Amino acid sequence: MLSTIHILTVSHKELSLDRLPDYSVVHHDEQQLRTRLLEIKHRHNLDELFYLNTCNRVLYLFVQKQPVDDDFINEFFIDRATDSIKHYRGEKAVFYLFQVASSIHSMVVGEREIITQLRTAYEQQRKWMLSGDALRLLIQHTIRAAKKVYAATKIGEKPVSVVSLAVQRLLEFKISSSIPIILVGAGTTNQLVVRHLTKKGFRNISVYNRSKHKAQQLVQGLAGKWGSLDDLISHDLEFGCLIACTGAPGPTVTPDLANKLAKGKIQEKIWIDLGLPSDIDTSLHHEYPDRVINLHSLQEVAKTNLGIRAKEICQANDILEAAMTNFGQSLVQRRIEKAFTKIPIQIRDIKEKALTEVFKRDLDSLDLQTKEVISKMMNYMEKKCISVPMKAAREANM
Repeated sequence: MLSTIHILTVSHKELSLDRLPDYSVVHHDEQQLRTRLLEIKHRHNLDELFYLNTCNRVLYLFVQKQPVDDDFINEFFIDRATDSIKHYRGEKAVFYLFQVASSIHSMVVGEREIITQLRTAYEQQRKWMLSGDALRLLIQHTIRAAKKVYAATKIGEKPVSVVSLAVQRLLEFKISSSIPIILVGAGTTNQLVVRHLTKKGFRNISVYNRSKHKAQQLVQGLAGKWGSLDDLISHDLEFGCLIACTGAPGPTVTPDLANKLAKGKIQEKIWIDLGLPSDIDTSLHHEYPDRVINLHSLQEVAKTNLGIRAKEICQANDILEAAMTNFGQSLVQRRIEKAFTKIPIQIRDIKEKALTEVFKRDLDSLDLQTKEVISKMMNYMEKKCISVPMKAAREANM
């Protein structure tokens, strides 16, 4: 059964991110995705199918008894180049999936989001009747193995996102979550900043952005003010930290603006510059190095932490090797269990044939009481004949 498990995949390691969508299932809603996945399953005569599409990977996991050769792959990805497609089969396919779920093959090693993505996709597709027993067992073991990797190694411990590192550095100042914060910019980076800050209990956050509408959207549910970048100079409320990331070609927070916002107490505030180029004038970086957290320093820490995570891969692979063995045993056990489901029916048929055909004349010559005793004996034997092989199968796999 293990040899029938296949993976066809392409990721950021083989192609640029902008080309990956070429290999995904095009759809506009869940219903269309379901329809197209069922079409793929039926068109290629697959026993089971699981599809995973993330920002850096497109993966098709399936059970297929027929050979998966170049012709099959070319037909699977019809009208698309297949030179970058990776094909894994059997143990290699299972181990690769374990590694994917453990983020070993992710763009950022140690990011746990892939487990949620995998589980969510599977639960959705399971309801669509795309998968069966083999993939159910495989996904269960995959999630279990990935969780063990995160629990037993340091692969996900050191933050590698500059946003999470920035918030971590902010917390090192031991400031209260009630301290007001100013966000300059409302793009993707600062949206992540808000997510991290609110998780830590910060709610008093004011947002200023080139587009007032985006600033207003980001501040929803928070206790701060919002406005355009031009409105920032009029911000007259106290604050403890300013975080800037706008994508502007030059500094948004000049020394004069910083001085006005801080009411002459720049050295008492915390300044976090996530812009590239810098959003906070570099003169402030040099003049207040203990109060300004810049992107360069955060990237250096991220690089170091990523190196620490990478060192955990060997230990992670050892854990996954053990998980491979457990999965193989479970697969054999399940195969035996499925085969043994036929035994009760077969034994019952044998008993019925013995009573109604083979020994019918002999039984007809007996009195009613004797027949009842024989019937009880046969029922007892039936139950025992069913339980013996089941018990033997369990003990063989212990």
